[in-house]
Amino acid sequence: MSIKSVADLVGVNLTRAGFKIREATEVYEVNNHEEKTRTVGYFNDEKKAHAFVEKTNYCRCAKIKILTDGKKIFIVSGAPSFFADEIEIDLKRLNDLIEQGLAEC
Repeated sequence: MSIKSVADLVGVNLTRAGFKIREATEVYEVNNHEEKTRTVGYFNDEKKAHAFVEKTNYCRCAKIKILTDGKKIFIVSGAPSFFADEIEIDLKRLNDLIEQGLAEC
């Protein structure tokens, strides 16, 4: 399996523990300069996230990729913000894990 971007990992079972890359919608607060200040929460249902945001003047939404087993969430990528650094995934190492049978598709 050739992996070129995080999007290629959506739905891939990364460990026998059941971790998968999934899409979610992050709801976050912004300041007067439209800079992200903090995350309010993550939604599986994009419509519910947008409904939440419509009730405020200071929240925004962004589609993100998360690594989750349904209980724990690790952010893989997210909305760009003034304070955020881009997270890079070592795709070569992931390919090695898949070839060793430690991660599966």
